[in-house]
Amino acid sequence: MKSFDYYINGFSNRPPLVREEEVRNKHLSMSGTEMINFFLTFGFLVGDFVPCDNKFWHFYIVLRQIFDIVAATNIQTEISILLEQLIFEHHTLYKELFKDKLKPKHHIMLHFPIMLEMSGPLALFSTMRQESKNRLNKIRANATYSRRNITFTLAFKESLQMCYRLVSQLGFTRKFEMGPGNILDELPENENSDYSSISVDFKATCIEVPWIDYKGTKYKIGIYVVLGSDNFELPIFGEIQRIYCTEGFKVCLVCCTFKTIGFDEHMHAYEVQMSAKISYINIDDLFDHIPAISVRMNDGKYFISTRHAL
Repeated sequence: MKSFDYYINGFSNRPPLVREEEVRNKHLSMSGTEMINFFLTFGFLVGDFVPCDNKFWHFYIVLRQIFDIVAATNIQTEISILLEQLIFEHHTLYKELFKDKLKPKHHIMLHFPIMLEMSGPLALFSTMRQESKNRLNKIRANATYSRRNITFTLAFKESLQMCYRLVSQLGFTRKFEMGPGNILDELPENENSDYSSISVDFKATCIEVPWIDYKGTKYKIGIYVVLGSDNFELPIFGEIQRIYCTEGFKVCLVCCTFKTIGFDEHMHAYEVQMSAKISYINIDDLFDHIPAISVRMNDGKYFISTRHAL
């Protein structure tokens, strides 16, 4: 956990080190976001030490497949049939491996397939992002001396903030932040680059920046993104080498393309090889706007996994 590069993979909430006491008590002291990040990177941390026929590892892979479907924001409703089978297998393995009864949260999981079929992607119903608002209300509550009808005080302050946004006509402001940059009169040439896909806006003056926060997602040099898919319907990954911006808030990513060899079920990740091809892509044309998770194993192999099903 110490050596894994959380920063380059875009994890802002780095999971804390697991203590021996937590292992003995079978309880990890982590926040919700830290637990998700630990869960997503767990395969890279210990996957190469676990035998392929380990039943507990198979349980983790099944749970990871369920999470990929649940966390997807754009997915076909027909996947609900697979989700139902995975949940049944998960519950069966849970009772067999841990010798424990199912908990209420396991019963709630049984409703996931029908919810997905009737209402679409389950990630759009998640309240995790809204729960971050609790921190602001806690700060307001601690700053208020009166404890009489504290809920009214918090609601009143929230109403004042809403009124301020309406009066000032802020609305939903477009979040666009970028790091310090250099002004370029023209893009640097590269013999391995494909300039045919570059927008006309970037062939004039633009700005080269090390990172950019675009629509709530931070992109920086060194992270991996999904550029598209190949003829075998395997994702095409690219490592961001440069980031160009224009005055019209348009962003172009210069990526070193990776060749996808195949999907490794044990690691639950795609094995890739680096290539010399350089691709230019508009940030709005990415196959998936969420950055991927990458790691280089001790044997020199590159693995990349997505944070949800594509």
